Amino acid sequence: MQEVGQGFAGSERAAIRGLATLALVLFALFGSACSSGGTTDSTAPRYYEDVAPLLNRNCVGCHQSGGIAPFALTSYDEVRGRASEIALATSTRTMPPMPVDNSGSCNTYSNARWLSDAEIALLGQWVKGGTPAGDAAKAPALPGPLPTLAAPDAVLDTGVSYLPDSAGATDDYRCFVVAAASSEFRYLTQYEVLPGDPRVVHHVIVYQPDNEAEAQAAHDLDSVAAGDGYPCFGGPGVQASPLAMWAPGAGAISLPSGTGVPVAAKRDLVIQIHYNLENGSFPDRTRVALVFANQPVLSALYLPVANQDMRLAPGRANVESMASQTLDALKLTVYGAMPHMHTLGRTLRVDVQDSGESRCLVDVDRWDFHWQNAWWYDAPLVLEKASALSIRCGFDTSSKTTEVTWGENTSDEMCISYLYVTLRDAPDPVFSCDDAANPLFGSCLDAFFSGCFEPDLSGSCTSDSDSVSWSDGSKAVSSGAAAGIYAPGSSDPCITLAPAAGGLLLAKGSQQLTYTPKGDSVTFRCPDGSALKSSGFQLTEYNRCRGLNCPN
Repeated sequence: MQEVGQGFAGSERAAIRGLATLALVLFALFGSACSSGGTTDSTAPRYYEDVAPLLNRNCVGCHQSGGIAPFALTSYDEVRGRASEIALATSTRTMPPMPVDNSGSCNTYSNARWLSDAEIALLGQWVKGGTPAGDAAKAPALPGPLPTLAAPDAVLDTGVSYLPDSAGATDDYRCFVVAAASSEFRYLTQYEVLPGDPRVVHHVIVYQPDNEAEAQAAHDLDSVAAGDGYPCFGGPGVQASPLAMWAPGAGAISLPSGTGVPVAAKRDLVIQIHYNLENGSFPDRTRVALVFANQPVLSALYLPVANQDMRLAPGRANVESMASQTLDALKLTVYGAMPHMHTLGRTLRVDVQDSGESRCLVDVDRWDFHWQNAWWYDAPLVLEKASALSIRCGFDTSSKTTEVTWGENTSDEMCISYLYVTLRDAPDPVFSCDDAANPLFGSCLDAFFSGCFEPDLSGSCTSDSDSVSWSDGSKAVSSGAAAGIYAPGSSDPCITLAPAAGGLLLAKGSQQLTYTPKGDSVTFRCPDGSALKSSGFQLTEYNRCRGLNCPN
């Protein structure tokens, strides 16, 4: 996933206000355009040749007219007027804003907002040397237009022109429930966030609720909140996983090549928008364009590693909490990380035990709640036998007088990082309800379910660990006293289910059908005594197409 220069913005505003005073104290150290009485050091770096290229790559994505940053850095005069602030902010690594360490001690990232030590020193030398302009004829071109999606498959639209709430705060976190991206199961491979007003949209996360019940819970939060959308500080307020993450300066974003994130059919999504109001409050209608895979891809997932049981003592400058989880010696590929804490967070680190050795996956050394993003490795990490994941988070609870625990609210904290991973070396087969190679379509199964279980697939479907229910009243219960297949409006099953010889016995009046799985194959014994065999994938495909599994 590629992003272009993303520099000073957002949380810089409070920092810059403080730095402005401190910069006066350090004036003699860093100098200014006038610090040497109008003279410059002939050996110092030059703006057009040396400084402008750095700023174009790392800062101008935000620091331009109409951008999220409070001032532009697109000309010599603009940069010279901020020279001391720039030198100080970069020397302390306050800017460019990147909470994840990119030094190479724990991976490097393709979308890093990162200056090397040598580049930081160059900026300091330029300021100390009198901010010489150099040769204007050698000025680099400003960054061109960001990449866009020419023909997206779907566009998520908040549907409202929302005026961010500026009462008593400079940040407003708002969630909007939006219509499902697709009526069919798909894989997301690219996306583009289209902020309605770039002056206020600081970052965007699109969440996919874990199931239909969680999607409804998001609608419930929306319905009781005043105004458009609902407030959502720490997350979407429901059980959900991220689909897309965006920060200013990014155009169209591609997920790691050959991979895609499953997008459930007919499931409404949640867009969380962080509004920063240092530039003022302006109406915004943000949209998100999506592109789905047109060929098989590796199915990716956001694997969470978290410490939900943390209990943080109050009144401490540094308190750490750690958790670990075991894995079944998995072979997996990790492409990047998405760390998350709240405002007390300071550090976060995730490690994995792979083939008996510890490997660092992500190291956050200067957490900033206002600069959340997905960070993508320069090269994927292939883990051969991942047996355990651990996460350690550090917090400053000096401002608290009571214990701090996990939660969504501003008074709560979190310690979690998602890992973008794939578990297979080959793409999942593509589901098709017209799969001529699937022997289950048009078989004795269709005849057996006829007149009993034929749900209206245009409706909605919900499921849990042992049941599937459709909005037309059709229902399938796989275990317990109520196990069976139910026609709409019926309190008694028209097909009963019972255990039988390592499988299931399905009975419909005097007709019986047995189901026996073995490895990755399934054998059905039809009512007429004939045998029918299929693969596990073919059974899953059949169940999804006939409504025995929810399509989403």
